[in-house]
Amino acid sequence: MGWRKRSHFFVKLPSLSLSCHTEALEGVFSELGFKVKVHQDLTADGIRKVLGLLGTRDFTNADALVVCVLTHGTQGCVYGTDGGQVLLRELKQPFRSESAPTLAGKPKLFFIQACQEDYDEEALPLCQEDGPSCVPRKSVAQYADFLMGMAVREEFKAYRRMYTGSYYIQELCRQLKKAADSGEDIHSALTAVNREVGKEVVEFVDPYDGVQHSLKQMPECRHSLTKKLVLNFIDGTGQGR
Repeated sequence: MGWRKRSHFFVKLPSLSLSCHTEALEGVFSELGFKVKVHQDLTADGIRKVLGLLGTRDFTNADALVVCVLTHGTQGCVYGTDGGQVLLRELKQPFRSESAPTLAGKPKLFFIQACQEDYDEEALPLCQEDGPSCVPRKSVAQYADFLMGMAVREEFKAYRRMYTGSYYIQELCRQLKKAADSGEDIHSALTAVNREVGKEVVEFVDPYDGVQHSLKQMPECRHSLTKKLVLNFIDGTGQGR
């Protein structure tokens, strides 16, 4: 891609305060050439304010933006530290083509680690079978070139290991690194994330009735990208490896 640097923004809330999440995301996105900034302990209004300010920046020399949000959530929204809700569409709003013209036509990637409701997804056995100041002259849709990677589908819970953290975040970082090494695009990486996280079985014993449940988590990706996107490793000089 022709721009000289990338921009990355990272919101981390205390409900998911395992340091492994921070280290994994900072590590992989730094290697991919992004300038990483971490914000913690944000209320719902704090999230809106920080994203609003970010949307006013000049991204002329940036080729992409990434926003990661790690918190709790429910269907269609995430929570701030005060329990206030921020709708998923509100996260994208400051970066529409009209609001952030220097990001028009550039990828804006959102990765959300948050439950999207309180339902568990039961594991089902499979039967074996045989076999800068203005938008360029060409028109750009307001919500073009967005990608939102969700840890889980709407209405379901997201899970994490006690010590190593979120299944989704760990696999996301692993697959982004693999894609950067192999030259695969973001869709291939996120398809692999879906596959690997979907293989996991979370064993859970209900403390009330003692019944053991085998649970699943299925990530989801929604996008309006208009071009193939490959994130490659960047060295200290700003050149691809």
